[in-house]
Amino acid sequence: MKPIKLVSVSLTLLFTTSMAMADQNKKAHKADGEKAGAMPAAAAPMTPPKPSPELDATFKFLDGRWKCETTYFANSMGPGSPEMKSKGSIKFKKDLNDFWYRGEFDIKKTKEFPGMKGHIYLGHDGKQVLVTTVDSMGGVASGTGTAAGDTITLVAEGHMMGMKTKIRETIQKKNDKEVYHKFDVDMGKGFQPMGEDTCKK
Repeated sequence: MKPIKLVSVSLTLLFTTSMAMADQNKKAHKADGEKAGAMPAAAAPMTPPKPSPELDATFKFLDGRWKCETTYFANSMGPGSPEMKSKGSIKFKKDLNDFWYRGEFDIKKTKEFPGMKGHIYLGHDGKQVLVTTVDSMGGVASGTGTAAGDTITLVAEGHMMGMKTKIRETIQKKNDKEVYHKFDVDMGKGFQPMGEDTCKK
């Protein structure tokens, strides 16, 4: 019977020791928590990105209001469509935390042309030019481009007149008060000249 008592005493000591160690660990964790603070440290606030300096270097000359004379070449609106001329305007200003130059354009209605309004967003990610356009004839396009000297070249994919299209645009600064803009469209048969603008401040 004595061995049984010894085993019981040993088990009691083991249990008591384990409980004491667990209590010490609990107190240690609590002390660490009090040192670190009752609440977990708040995450550092997100630092918002800044616009690329290339944005202004590329597009600042466009800032302001321009009056434009637009020509749509013959066949640009479909086989047999005549050449059409119209007048309009576009106003550029910075938008969306200064990440974009937003242009609002308005091409006036004529006997041949129904008129069109829309928005163009021009940006720069530090490596390439960015462009997105939407218009009142259901057109939408988005793409990228390059800038070299006084010439900006853009290539975008989208939809125009219910068809999937590619649009290539060239913006050329003639001087501080004159800009030339040419646009070509590919509806599956390669780029074809569609029209051009001459805009002046």
